Formats: sequence, C-alpha cells, structure tokens
Amino acid sequence: MNRQNPRIGQQGFSLMEVLVTVLILAIGLLGLASLQLNALRNNTSAQERSQATVLAYEIVDRMRSNRIVASAGAYSIGLGVAAGAATDCTVGACSTAQLAGFDIAQWKDDVARLLPAGDAAIGTDASGLTTITIQWLDDRTAGSTVTFTMNTVL
Repeated sequence: MNRQNPRIGQQGFSLMEVLVTVLILAIGLLGLASLQLNALRNNTSAQERSQATVLAYEIVDRMRSNRIVASAGAYSIGLGVAAGAATDCTVGACSTAQLAGFDIAQWKDDVARLLPAGDAAIGTDASGLTTITIQWLDDRTAGSTVTFTMNTVL
C-alpha cells in the first residue's frame, strides 16, 4: 500500500463487493422463485381437495333428497364406469329412479370437469352406510393419484 496515495492499493475493491452482492441477490431471488412455485402447487392441490369435498357433499345432498331410491342402491356406481344416458329432469317430471340417473350423470360430469382426470364412485350397503370415493391426478407429483373418501349414513 502506498502511504502517499492510499487509493492506489484499493483499486477494483468496490467492483468485487458489487459482484458478490449481485451473486447473493441472484441466489436469493432464485430461492424466492422456487418458494413461490411450491406455494402455487400446494395451493392448487388444496383447491382440488376442497373441490372434491364440495362434490362429495353435493351428491350426498342429492341422495338425501331422494332417500328411498338411494337406500335401495340406485345411486351406486363404480370408478371408471360411465353414468350412461339419463333423462333430463330439468324440463319435465321424472320418476325417482330417473332422478337418480340424472343426478349421477350430472355429478360424474362435474367430477370429470372440475378435477384433473377426475373419477368417482358411490357405494351403499344394506345398513344405509354410503361411501363416496373421488380420485384425481395431483400436479405436485407426476402421475400420483389422490383419493378422497367420505362415509355417511343416509
């Protein structure tokens, strides 16, 4: 270091500080972006789980409004089974059996539309215990299937 001119020995030192600061800032911003991406994935997953809960309660309400036919197992349908053609009960009078078919068709369509690769099943045993199962693909892990199950008594 030169005693007469102290600035001669410190040339380029502030440039090095700026480079280190930019490096630390870049690493911090990458970490923040990663945190935001994970939060978005988890938020989407939580939204899908909430949607499955709403769909399960929706079909249970429909079954309770048509309790006699539902207790007889008219609403039972398996995973991967299409609901089939149903009478449109919004334009005219339907029997309780036709209403069950209409409810199932609408509900299965809603599950497929609102959840990624969504599918659902309903099972009712002789005691009236009903099991609603809803499955969909979760974006957090490639190819993982999430299953939501709800048991209720009609």
